[in-house]
Amino acid sequence: MTVLDQQSGSATPTVVHRRVGLRIQARVSGTLRSQVTIEKLRLHYDGANPLGSGHASISFTVHNIGNTVLSGLQKATVAGGLGLSSRTVDLARLPNLLPGETWDAKASFDDVRGMLWVTASVTVTPVVTDAAGSTSTLSPVRASSRTVVSAWSFVLLVVFVVALVGLVWLVLRVVRRWRRSGRAKVDAKVAAAVQDALLKEKVRK
Repeated sequence: MTVLDQQSGSATPTVVHRRVGLRIQARVSGTLRSQVTIEKLRLHYDGANPLGSGHASISFTVHNIGNTVLSGLQKATVAGGLGLSSRTVDLARLPNLLPGETWDAKASFDDVRGMLWVTASVTVTPVVTDAAGSTSTLSPVRASSRTVVSAWSFVLLVVFVVALVGLVWLVLRVVRRWRRSGRAKVDAKVAAAVQDALLKEKVRK
């Protein structure tokens, strides 16, 4: 860095310090370790209806745990239960992070259909820039989180399952009774026909 002092020519002279700096990229000896992690991934879902839609927001921190300067590409995905209404958005490019630096990021999604629970995943693809200015990408890093729409959603699910089982049991019971009644009627008709035939045989004798 160079410091230039310049004195003004006014009646009350002042000294102005001008600093000029140049960024220098150097490669030191040793093993390169380019690596980032996704930390503190949090998912919040705002929606009370377990089968309806709501607003989802996620926040996370990207941490450069390597020994090289890294940038990166970021994208986030949210989906309801069973993978329904899955949506993916590309987030702002990760700035150059020095070793040990962190970067906080956020994303929000409207009209997310929960379907009992909501899942979120974040993918960061690190980008390395060498001294010549060329870039290369590393293997993506992923993290995921899940949250329940509401505690009542599973209560409603249990009630629905119990009601469905009860309805099936009731239908089966009615069908069995109907079959038994039909068999009884058929047996009564057969017995009456046999008795009538025996009576007619006796009359003939």
